[in-house]
This record gives sequence, structure tokens and C-alpha cells, in this order.
Amino acid sequence: MGTQAMAHIAPLKNVRRFTSLLSQLVDRHPSLPGIGAFYGPSGFGKSTALIQAQNRFNAVAVEVGFSWTPRVLVDRIMHELGLARAPTVAEGVQTVITALAEEGRPLIIDEADHLLKKRFIELVREIHDQAGIPVVLVGEELMPAKLARWERVHNRVLVWEPARSTCSRRATRLVEIRRVLPPVSFTIRASSSSSTSTPSQ
Repeated sequence: MGTQAMAHIAPLKNVRRFTSLLSQLVDRHPSLPGIGAFYGPSGFGKSTALIQAQNRFNAVAVEVGFSWTPRVLVDRIMHELGLARAPTVAEGVQTVITALAEEGRPLIIDEADHLLKKRFIELVREIHDQAGIPVVLVGEELMPAKLARWERVHNRVLVWEPARSTCSRRATRLVEIRRVLPPVSFTIRASSSSSTSTPSQ
């Protein structure tokens, strides 16, 4: 299998993992929580998996920025829902909750690590609890450990799904090593009894 073909394995496998995660949340019993966590290092195809799942489940998806505030988060979700900006954050949250509950659309939060740093992950929990819709948090590989600090969010995570890599990363590393190493040449030295090959740099 060529390196180019191998490079497609991880994204495709992670698309299936993300789709399975969201399917479990959508089909869960009403008494169960509906938060899922999809996490892993950069370059593992999380964004590709997110887009595929968003299209399949008609989900609302936002990518959190480092500089975001609760106001920006609520405004962006409202924008994705096609709603006008609310006068206050509290009113915006209630409008989002009503719209998501009525439409039954999942909510996907990419770069969710920023919510944990800025301490407004509780806002997402409030939306989840009151709207009753699936919420998927997408973040880096340490996100599960960071979520443990927020007990009321952590105990609502029904599905933990890590993004996976493949040997294609090792193959890429081998290519990089070969580019760094100097070429090795061989010279043939004749002797009266036999010929030997000696490596020379």
C-alpha cells in the first residue's frame, strides 16, 4: 500500500468513529446524558470526521476561538441556527435552547479545550441539559483530563471516543529520515583471491 493511500486510512476510520459516537448519542435512552467527547492530537483527521458527521446528522457546529467570550459563543450558535442576535447572553442562551429542542439538532463544539480554559463550559452544559440534544466536544488528546475538573460536565459524558492514527505517520517519518541521512555509495576493490564491497561515505 502506498503512503498516499495509507494517509487516507486514519481520516476514514475516524469518520466512522465520530459517526458511531454521534449515533450512540442520538439513539440513547432519554434518561441518559447526551454529551460525547472526541479527542486526539492535531493531524488525526478530527476536522474531516466532524464535517462528515455534521452533514449526516444536520448538526449545528461551531469552532471556538482562543479569544472567544460567552457572548461570542452564543452569537455564533445563533448565527448557525439562522437566528437574530439576542440583546443579552441570557436571552440568547434561552433562544438557542428553544431552537435546538424544537429542531432536535445535535450541537458540535470544535476546539472545546478553549471552553475549559475560559471556564464557560458550564454554558454548554446548560444548553445540553435544557434542550436535551446531543452535544459533542471535540478537542486535543488531554481534553478528558481537563474535563475531569468540571464534575457536572464530566459525569454527563456518555461516550468517550479517541481519534486514532495509523502506521502512515511512521511511514512519513521514515521518508523524513531518509531525506536527512547522507547517501551511501559502494566501491569495488579487486584482489587476487576475491572481490569485496566496502561502504564509503
